[in-house]
Amino acid sequence: MAVMYDLKELVNQTPLNRLIYLYRAILHRALCDSLGILGLKEKVKKNFIKKSQEYIGSKDFYEICFLARTNPNDIIKLYEKLKKEKIETRKSIAKRLSSDR
Repeated sequence: MAVMYDLKELVNQTPLNRLIYLYRAILHRALCDSLGILGLKEKVKKNFIKKSQEYIGSKDFYEICFLARTNPNDIIKLYEKLKKEKIETRKSIAKRLSSDR
């Protein structure tokens, strides 16, 4: 996967904005992982995807959404919508989401 986070931009942010950026990156990674956008071996991949899917909607997920100042329902709706798409579409959308931050 290409570099998704602009570190130069991050350095120029306030400490609070850096934390928000970090939490949003965690949510982005969790969303990608739960949708199978991984570079792992097949044996590891299935278990990892399952755990990532269980994370979406969990107590920890809601806490990270709060810290990221993000509506958890928006992430869940996006997840539900994307899991119906083909993997190529998922990858394309995930890449666009990473550049929108």
